Amino acid sequence: MKRMHIHVAVEDLNDSIRFYSAMFGNVEPTVLKGDYCKWELTDPAVNFAICHFSAYWRRAFSP
Repeated sequence: MKRMHIHVAVEDLNDSIRFYSAMFGNVEPTVLKGDYCKWELTDPAVNFAICHFSAYWRRAFSP
C-alpha cells in the first residue's frame, strides 16, 4: 500500500503531540523519541511526523 509522508517542524513538541493526537481521533503516536514523533495512520494511509523546530534545522543543515 502506498502511503503519503508528511513531516512538520513544530515549536512545542508536547503541545503539538496533544493537538495532533486529538485531531487524529485520540490516536497515540506510533513512535516517540526525544525530539521526534510519528503517527502511522491507516485512514487515510499517512505517515505523519513532527519534530522540534531546532532538531529539524540540525538535520537539514548540518555539514
